[in-house]
Amino acid sequence: RPEDVRQFWHRYAAPTGSTLVIVGDLSGVAVEQLLSQSLGQWSGSAGSRDAPFVAQPRRQGAVVRVVDFPGAVQTHLLVGRACPPVPVDDRAGLRVATHYLGGFMSSRLSSRLREQKAVTYGVSAVVEHRGAAAVFRVESAVQGDATVESVADILDELGDLAAGRIDAPVYEAAVDNLYRVAPIQFKSVPAIASALVRAVLEALPDDYFDKVRAAMRDATPAESIAAFSRHVDLQRLTVTAVGDAAQIREGLRGLDRIGLDVEAFEEDA
Repeated sequence: RPEDVRQFWHRYAAPTGSTLVIVGDLSGVAVEQLLSQSLGQWSGSAGSRDAPFVAQPRRQGAVVRVVDFPGAVQTHLLVGRACPPVPVDDRAGLRVATHYLGGFMSSRLSSRLREQKAVTYGVSAVVEHRGAAAVFRVESAVQGDATVESVADILDELGDLAAGRIDAPVYEAAVDNLYRVAPIQFKSVPAIASALVRAVLEALPDDYFDKVRAAMRDATPAESIAAFSRHVDLQRLTVTAVGDAAQIREGLRGLDRIGLDVEAFEEDA
């Protein structure tokens, strides 16, 4: 309802405590005048806010979910989970771990699914920091008839990492690749603005990006394994498969990998 929107706005949107991020060539731009004209009449103070939300797991076991897309020749896979926010000190190791899994062309998952088995054009593994939660996900579109095998491969790679079974050359390549490409995230004006907004929302220290890059370069396999194991609970994964349910349903229902205790099997039309 419109009234609900207005109440939300008045409760949370106020100049007090707000941060404005401006990135670009500001030479010759009267910034203060521009702000006065555009935001000068913005007034009010936000009311009391609830305690910050922190994501907490709702299930004790894993969930396998199939979304039926009859006749699909591919299956879109999403394997992951949400977890509470990751402390800054753990982020470098966790970033290296996910990069090792599926962050570049020579990663473990890319080599296994794309190069060796040719069942996908690409696969990615990332952790997204969203303030109230961190979200780990592995994502790929695979051949429909390779769905179950691909999920098993993904789970096996996750299990190997958590158990400390590391492919040393791939790990070294992941660290080198991450360190070299890290500055690219600041290659454009929107990218710089996005990084600054993230720093504000997460109350990150001013030297966060430099420190994380240096920490990634120095992260040992043991540190990355430990960070991954602390924050990615493999027994609480959600495996989502969007594809032809008639072709993939039974194989996924009988999924038996890394001791996965499937709490629920769900299917949507």
